[in-house]
Amino acid sequence: MQVHPHLFRHFSAKLYLEERPGDFETVRRLLKHKWLQTTMDFYASLSNQWGRDHFDEVFLSKWKGKKDD
Repeated sequence: MQVHPHLFRHFSAKLYLEERPGDFETVRRLLKHKWLQTTMDFYASLSNQWGRDHFDEVFLSKWKGKKDD
């Protein structure tokens, strides 16, 4: 697979949103999209799953750390 600059931009945005689900504004600025909606249209469906995964990770880490009363 050949990686060209346009593909690398999308891959970078994907990796960033995996770590920071929902932070579309940062991605919009990095990709230089004029409208936030453009960024959200392209990445929102991916970010929704990562957001759920991130929520589960945070919730379960707190739950497992809870001591029985």
